[in-house]
Amino acid sequence: MNLHKNPIDFSHHPLLTHSQRATLLLAIVTLGGAVSATAIPEVTPATDPLAILHVEDLHLPLPEIMNGAETPFVLETTMRRGDTLSALLARLGVKDVEARGFIASRSAALHYLRPETKVVARTSRQGRLYLLNAADPRDEKALNVARDKQGLTIQEEALSLETRIAIGAGNVHSTLSAAMETAGLPEDVAGALPAVFGSRGDFLRKLKRGDHFSVVYEVLSHQGAPYRNGRILAAEFSSASKTNAAYWFAESNGKSGYYSADGRSLRENFLRSPVVYFRISSGFVEREHPVLKKWIQHKGIDFSAPVGTPVQATANGVVDFVGDMRGFGNFIVLRHGKTVTTAYGHLDGFAEGLKKGDAIHQGDVIGFVGQTGWATGPHLHYEFRINGVHKDPLTTDVTTALAPGSPQLAEFRARVASLRTPLASGSRADLAFLD
Repeated sequence: MNLHKNPIDFSHHPLLTHSQRATLLLAIVTLGGAVSATAIPEVTPATDPLAILHVEDLHLPLPEIMNGAETPFVLETTMRRGDTLSALLARLGVKDVEARGFIASRSAALHYLRPETKVVARTSRQGRLYLLNAADPRDEKALNVARDKQGLTIQEEALSLETRIAIGAGNVHSTLSAAMETAGLPEDVAGALPAVFGSRGDFLRKLKRGDHFSVVYEVLSHQGAPYRNGRILAAEFSSASKTNAAYWFAESNGKSGYYSADGRSLRENFLRSPVVYFRISSGFVEREHPVLKKWIQHKGIDFSAPVGTPVQATANGVVDFVGDMRGFGNFIVLRHGKTVTTAYGHLDGFAEGLKKGDAIHQGDVIGFVGQTGWATGPHLHYEFRINGVHKDPLTTDVTTALAPGSPQLAEFRARVASLRTPLASGSRADLAFLD
């Protein structure tokens, strides 16, 4: 093949610029022998312009920061045991000497900067502090150290907590505690269930394999992270024979608590026993009086307990009588509203300063177990009366109910209906979160 036939003159090619012709000729010369062995056809002038790709470095201006401020770095850490303030700020990238001194000199800041406290800092690239936030999990407050035009400021504020609804549900395979753990129900929520159902919670110990439960409860979050669990809003335990349910409800008068599906309060207005440690030595039955030696109706409950055992008021009330009551010895009568009174006899003594007319709260210590009056051993004689008639305090229904036809009952039923949906969804998922 004759490479010199119809040679191509690149130096005058009409579609190439001067610099392009020089570059192409240099490449041909460099290839040398490779070109000598390859035929190069004649280039026919193209009708369309030739697109030439040209790449070069461009020196662009730096992007302008809004308002002349530098975009901050955000770092987060947790105060560790044994941490120093200097070590904490170093992990957060705070190199700001002024800010370090400011924080170290404020007792409020040192109060918040304790182990397990989550701390967030915003700094410049050079470590200048713009904002430091420390959330205290105990007081549900946060500390903010901020920089403004006047300098550094420090301020305490309540945590902004968001409430979400969580559902824990499952079936009992061995024990209830194991089932709740498998369902992911938090320990504090599981531990609060007996108190939700009160004295009606005996069924919790009798659940069997195959029984189902659903619990709807609040989860409070801070800055998108779970912070702590709130109230139980509803709970349902179903067996083959019965379903037990509880619903949280707050009345317009400020009272709140748990109610059954039919609107009956699950919280007893009266404690069943005025002493914590006891055994029942005599019930609400006809018996032979230990002193009079004749059969009469025993109109109360005798709780046997050591002398000096504290005696608690079983409900809120007012002291109606305090003093000696013949065969009952040291005696206290409390009035609870217009119809109910409770009485406490054979006391060793009274709470200091107790007198007629004093307001008493449920659980207040009003006296101490003794053996005064006609008593053959240390015990407390306890009576429960409605409109002056003695009732058995262990069997009398001492709960209240939302009044039929009341606005509160209608509102309660609407709340129950709204909670039925998440309770039912719990049967399809062990743990779910709802917005």
